[in-house]
Amino acid sequence: MKFIKLNKELSLSPLKESDFPVFINRINDYNVYRYTVNIPYPYTLQDAYEALKYFAKRSKDFGRETSWSIRMNSEVIGGFGFKTSEDLNETECGYWLAYEFWNQGIMTKVLNKMSDIAFTTYKFKRIFAYTFEENVSSARVLEKCNFKLKDPCIKGYYNKEGKKYNGMLYEKVNPLI
Repeated sequence: MKFIKLNKELSLSPLKESDFPVFINRINDYNVYRYTVNIPYPYTLQDAYEALKYFAKRSKDFGRETSWSIRMNSEVIGGFGFKTSEDLNETECGYWLAYEFWNQGIMTKVLNKMSDIAFTTYKFKRIFAYTFEENVSSARVLEKCNFKLKDPCIKGYYNKEGKKYNGMLYEKVNPLI
């Protein structure tokens, strides 16, 4: 499942090298970095090449696509991925969205669609996501998409910039099971 259409403007598809100028410009934002774990700041061209290799390996290991760029009119505005584990019955999801697109309902549309795909196409029994305790917007997206708060305060879960931050764990169980 390489290309996923959400509506007339929004779609998801794998990151390509030709996306790098817009991708790097949008991801290289402290507002994006502060609530993510694996996105460096500042974000460089080398980081983009490493990400592309990582996404390709992860998809190859899993046997199908696991990472997509969120696109508006074909231009990268964010990212979404499934991180599979040894237990192929569940997956962690992660996402980011360029700051200029926050609070427009985009990530709610993406997460709803990708949850459906996780359950119907990939046959996962459970999807989970961690978020920083103070990332109220991400928590709200998860709740709008019917994820339930499993652990409201995981003390010191994140270590970022030499500081410890609390995390929250959300989950959604496959309603088809």
